Amino acid sequence: MKTLLFVLISLMLPALSMCSQDKNERPHSVTITYELYSWRDSDGQWCFSILTMTDRAKTAEDIFDKQETIHGVGKLKESISKMPRSTELVWMKNPWEGTSV
Repeated sequence: MKTLLFVLISLMLPALSMCSQDKNERPHSVTITYELYSWRDSDGQWCFSILTMTDRAKTAEDIFDKQETIHGVGKLKESISKMPRSTELVWMKNPWEGTSV
C-alpha cells in the first residue's frame, strides 16, 4: 500500500505544482477532472478505474467495467502520463462507505 501511495503521489506532483501558477497567467487549456478508484483483485493485484467526474454517483458497473479496468500500477502510470497537464485526478475512497451495499 505504501508503494502504491508513493507512485500515485509521484505521478500527481506535476499537477499539484501547476496549482501554484501565477494568478495573472491565463490557463492554457480547460481542466478536466477524473475520479480514480482502486481495489485489489482475487490475486492481490492492484486494479484501477479512471472515470470522468460527474455530478452523479458511480455505480459498481461503472467502476468495475472489465473493459475499462487498468491492471497494475505500471499501467496506471502509463494511463496517467498520457493525460494533459491540466488534468485533475481525484482518488476516491470507498463510494459505498456508510451504506448497506
